[in-house]
Amino acid sequence: MDILTIVLACSLHFDDQLVTALVHKVSNDNPLLVGDLVTLTTHDHLTSVEAARAVVDDIIKHGGRPAVGLLGVPIAWAARYGRTPDELFDSCTNIAVGTAALSEYARQCTPHRSRETTPGKPRTPSRRTLDRQRACILEQLGDALGASGYVTAVLAEIASRRERQADVSTDPPAATSAIDVPLDGTHIFAHTPLVSTHPDAPPSISSAPMPAAPPNRAPPPASPPTARLPSPPSAR
Repeated sequence: MDILTIVLACSLHFDDQLVTALVHKVSNDNPLLVGDLVTLTTHDHLTSVEAARAVVDDIIKHGGRPAVGLLGVPIAWAARYGRTPDELFDSCTNIAVGTAALSEYARQCTPHRSRETTPGKPRTPSRRTLDRQRACILEQLGDALGASGYVTAVLAEIASRRERQADVSTDPPAATSAIDVPLDGTHIFAHTPLVSTHPDAPPSISSAPMPAAPPNRAPPPASPPTARLPSPPSAR
């Protein structure tokens, strides 16, 4: 099952383009990814849930904050949505938990519609409005995870996919696939200028300089707003 199929079946957020781009940039489509949100290091070549669980335990032992699976969901979020940490390695559950948080951020980032809108004709947001909402959602996600860099990385990924789809008339089908062809073979932890804002983080491992976190900044929230996660739908 490819990533788009999983997103269509399991996502609780309306913006499938944002979710698929986020999956690719966070985990490079790897359901067994384990990362540490304090050091921003990742373990990308694990072959079983048992091996991944052992890495998670080691990260916790050393004071880290494990984030796992397709969307890099913090294991601390599992209990909020009635799941166990091990269930976050299931692709559908990981997408459902991660997008439940995205949906909450989206509600906070969406302005109230005017009452003058014609009944029965919902307003379709312009690309600029949609990109502004996406940026707001990603900023909130970065704040919740204690890392910056999501906005630039994910919006660039969406733009790249958009350009490839626009070339469908001239490129061979495999080269324009939005899901099956890696765009750069890397993910957000290691490739983009992602900077941890956790107070115990070591110096940034990013390849490009980024401004330091403000002094005396309080640690970011460990989990998104409490919510009950509905059972993921079998089909959209």
